[in-house]
Amino acid sequence: MPAGEPISRGNAFAPPRLPDASGAPLSFSFLAPSLPDRPPVVRLAAAVLDESIPAPRRTVAVSHPTALAEALAAARPGDLVLVEDGDYPGDFVLSQTASAEAPIVVAARHLLQARFSGTFTLKGSHGILYGLWFHGPDSGIRIAGSDNRVTRCRASDSTLQAVISFAKGGARGRLDHCDITVRPFDGSEPRGTVRRAVVIETKADGSHPHARIDHNWIHDFSAKPDPSDYDSGFNTALVATTTGFYADIPTFAVIEYNLFENMNQGKGAAVGTKGSRTFFRYNTFLSGDSFLELRNGRQSEVIANWFENWKYVSVRDSDHLIAGNVFVNSDGLYLMAGNREADLLDNRSGRAVRVRVARNVGPVVVGKAWARHTWPAKDNVIEAHEGKIALELQEGTIVRETSDLPAYAPVRLRREDVGPFAP
Repeated sequence: MPAGEPISRGNAFAPPRLPDASGAPLSFSFLAPSLPDRPPVVRLAAAVLDESIPAPRRTVAVSHPTALAEALAAARPGDLVLVEDGDYPGDFVLSQTASAEAPIVVAARHLLQARFSGTFTLKGSHGILYGLWFHGPDSGIRIAGSDNRVTRCRASDSTLQAVISFAKGGARGRLDHCDITVRPFDGSEPRGTVRRAVVIETKADGSHPHARIDHNWIHDFSAKPDPSDYDSGFNTALVATTTGFYADIPTFAVIEYNLFENMNQGKGAAVGTKGSRTFFRYNTFLSGDSFLELRNGRQSEVIANWFENWKYVSVRDSDHLIAGNVFVNSDGLYLMAGNREADLLDNRSGRAVRVRVARNVGPVVVGKAWARHTWPAKDNVIEAHEGKIALELQEGTIVRETSDLPAYAPVRLRREDVGPFAP
């Protein structure tokens, strides 16, 4: 297997280029920056989309909310609904069934210049939202149905409990090249308020398998002003599952090539899964007073990620693969002790069992214990590790100097590598 190739999920995704109508590369015009510390605004020519999106069969231009709702209701496979600059209040739904060869595309004429203050639901199949800006307390996106995609959009200032959700009952939704944050807590919220940026619904009564989340900039999550009104999950950037703890529901979610930045919640995981077979790979985690957590489930993977000024990665339950990650100014990797055996369907803390840790750079602790953790981490394997290994509440740990896994090459992503303006 070539170095740097993911173990179980295929080759790395090559981001699309932006062609003009003839297929030649698009020439951009750069304007003054629209926000501090952001890339400059890039205005696209009319109806110019990524080459991954088929050319439209019909284009319908809309310039106000009523016209947009009518165009969505009448849309047919192959349509491009071209949204003019301006504000579009209210909720919108695209329900039609389309195909990969003839998707229904709802695109801003100029990137991020069509602003939405409500919720947009992709309910059918093969619908695409392109270049829209969701801004305001009630703004958000619901990716339901099958094979729907949200690309080169921005979500900001929302107060919803799930700003972008992959709804249960759907499948194979994709979120890529987006700029995502939430409204910071200011102390005026009711106690117990929860804000999560991206949620993959994974529950006993339904899930959204095979979600793909790639090349996004997910950033700037701060703690509540009142520490007594803060608990795990209150301010989360990305999580697979909503409420409850279900150890063995496979998500098959791929979270790759994203930049997670400024995750300073203080308490609770910024990113995590409570399902099985969730794959985190080639992401960059910068400046986080928080952690990534495999909370429940089996056979998840954390491969070739870059963690810098980041608290740690916490691993519970069984048979995970943690390989090729780099930890810089970080507490590194915790294989957790627990207060129960692994893989049980309850809300207690399962111990790490049979976790394979290979070719990581940075500290690792086997058997990290919080209060009331009395079940030792068990039968874990550490291979070709560079950094300190601490054995605490554990049994049966095997340490090997070599590994037959490839030498991965994690990349420290920059802001210009992700988000709506990235190549």
